[in-house]
Amino acid sequence: MEELVYTSICQNNGLIIFDALGESEMQTGLRLYEDLLDHSTAIGRAGYCSFHKIKSKQMLIAALRMVQTECRSGVLFPVLHFECHGDPEGICLPASNEYV
Repeated sequence: MEELVYTSICQNNGLIIFDALGESEMQTGLRLYEDLLDHSTAIGRAGYCSFHKIKSKQMLIAALRMVQTECRSGVLFPVLHFECHGDPEGICLPASNEYV
């Protein structure tokens, strides 16, 4: 039987966390950011992870536009992580009672 070989090339150079959880919820997005910040600093990748606390539709759109600009310039190739709740209406933003 031949050996199975799997090769993966991942060229991301950043992780961006968009946290839209309510204040009364477990702040898992912030916890994830803090853990990854410690780890990335320890392995010499300071600045790999960034965190955006999203409180309104306008804030989310502005943050995504900023990411889009960096991606188009060829500077950033991120993994996007959304820490939020959704339903058929979209992503819920409890701080502003909006959906995206």
